[in-house]
Formats: sequence, C-alpha cells, structure tokens
Amino acid sequence: MSAMFDVKAGWVHVGVDPLVDAEQLGETGVPRLLEDTTATQCVDLNRVFLVGFGEGGRSVGVAACSAPQLITGAVMVAGWTEPSCSPNPSVAIRIVGADDDPTTDTGTALDEVGGAWASAVAAGEQTVDGRDEDTLVRTWRGPNGVTVETTATISGAHTWTVAASLATGSFLENTARSLD
Repeated sequence: MSAMFDVKAGWVHVGVDPLVDAEQLGETGVPRLLEDTTATQCVDLNRVFLVGFGEGGRSVGVAACSAPQLITGAVMVAGWTEPSCSPNPSVAIRIVGADDDPTTDTGTALDEVGGAWASAVAAGEQTVDGRDEDTLVRTWRGPNGVTVETTATISGAHTWTVAASLATGSFLENTARSLD
C-alpha cells in the first residue's frame, strides 16, 4: 500500500493506492495509516472520515469495524460491505450507488446493507425520501446523532456521480462525534 498526504488549512487528506485486497486493506492497512497520521498530524478525532470508491468502498466498511475508535464516519461509493461488528464507538455511515452500476445492486441489497449498518450502530426507524425522480435516500437515525444513509440514483454507472459528491460533501460538513 502507498499513501500520499495533502495538508491544507483544517484538513489532512490521505490518498491510498491499495496494492492489497479490500479486506486486508480495511483490516490492517487503513487502521495503521490512521494511527500513523493521527500520531504525526494535528487531527481532530471527532472529524476523521474515510471515503472509498468501488473496492475502496468495501475497505472503508471493513475499517469501520477494525478501527471505530479512529473513525467518525465512513462513505462507501459504488462498492460496500455489510458490517462484521457493532462498531464501538458508533460510526456514521453513508452508502451511495447507481441503479445502472453493473458491479453493485442498489435495489433491495442497498436497503439491506443500510439496515445492517443501522442495526450495527443502533440506529432507529428508517425514513425514505424520494429527493427527486432519480434519487432515493434512506436514513436511519441513531443515538448521539449517528446516522446511516443510503443514496441510490437511477444513473451514474460505476463512476463517481454528482449524487456521490453531494452525499459525501454534506456528510463531511454535518457529521461529528464527541469522543469525550
């Protein structure tokens, strides 16, 4: 695995070029990278987010279980995994996919994966919002403001979409966790 740092006022971006599979990257690679980053950079542990696309999305889900103490939220785009744990502390989750993506199933599978994460973080009843004719958003709200949200769009295929940017942007701006 290789990584690149980009430090800007108020942000530390770490890009990962995975040379291992998503499971191994999420279980050991990303947690170690997070530990190294927080040890060498001034990082607000209330606002550490992982964002992954495709297999990177799967590794983000695995890392949310492997190192929840280091992660505030995880965004899985065009690739996701069901939780293998109940993260403690809870991790906010966003999952984004397109109906026409041949590598994923956004139909009932996205609802099931969102529901599994909601159960894992003790999030409550689901609300559904047809934002527009092309976008369906499901949200589960949990204790201390932790949410799980899935966004399914009709089109976008296996690419980073406008819906992915909007879901990720609002997630990063509006999600924080108190680790006190």
